[in-house]
Amino acid sequence: YAEEKYEKAIEQFEKSISLKSDSQVSIQYWGQALLLLGRNTEGLAFFQNLPDKPGDLTKLGGTTLAHAALADMDQAKTGIAELESALQTDLIDRAMNLLILCRTMMGEHDAAMDLIKQGIGYRLPMLVYLSIEPILKPLHSIPRFQELIHQVLGEKTSFEGKKSRYKKTLLNKDLLKQYKDQLTQLMSSDKPYLDENLTLRDLAGMLEIPANQLSQVLNEGFDQNFAEFVNTYRLEMFKSKVADPNQRQLTILALAYESGFNSKTVFNTFFKKMMGQTPKAYWKEVVQ
Repeated sequence: YAEEKYEKAIEQFEKSISLKSDSQVSIQYWGQALLLLGRNTEGLAFFQNLPDKPGDLTKLGGTTLAHAALADMDQAKTGIAELESALQTDLIDRAMNLLILCRTMMGEHDAAMDLIKQGIGYRLPMLVYLSIEPILKPLHSIPRFQELIHQVLGEKTSFEGKKSRYKKTLLNKDLLKQYKDQLTQLMSSDKPYLDENLTLRDLAGMLEIPANQLSQVLNEGFDQNFAEFVNTYRLEMFKSKVADPNQRQLTILALAYESGFNSKTVFNTFFKKMMGQTPKAYWKEVVQ
């Protein structure tokens, strides 16, 4: 999982759970691996189907993380509020870790780092795993995050050592730019975002690169995760359809689906986040 070989990791988590069905760690990482592969809807279903267990935040944290990956911010914020309540209980360590992941997935990097700082103050043990958590890769280049991890690990060289362990999976600047340009061309010419079931692995396959390298291209080249990147193109397609008088006989939702969105909630939430208004209000402005 830490090496970003998510398919292989899932195989191992499945074996682990076959031996110990209540392994919270294996269950949590299995679901997170699905999200990191871009299989967000599958990841959400995975966490939603978990049983409710007192004192276990796996289901709550996982579904909140999945909603964040799907850009369903209303649902994500509801889950975050519940996780924040758990900070006042004996589950503070687990709740803090999940909140850091969720905030990062939502692009709220400052909030995530504030939580890490708070966790350091409480001396929470789970913070030691943050340096190898793939979901936090968007934070790796931020000096404040690096300093916080140095505080957690106790030595400045520790974090750098862990980074170098996975250096072979990272792209240099030239290759990053090359893949970024190729991806931009692919999105423009082939319009893969119109496939409502498109996954990170599918898109990586079209570029003929590993999924973890595509994740780096999206994170560092576009400052977006997979869902944000793909939905940005879908949003632009929707706007072009609304601008076309010949398309207006269709409903707003029908145009959203034709643009690649597969969920009314995700469409409405993402649209409002990016445009600052509802799709209906935007429609009225364009038509008038």
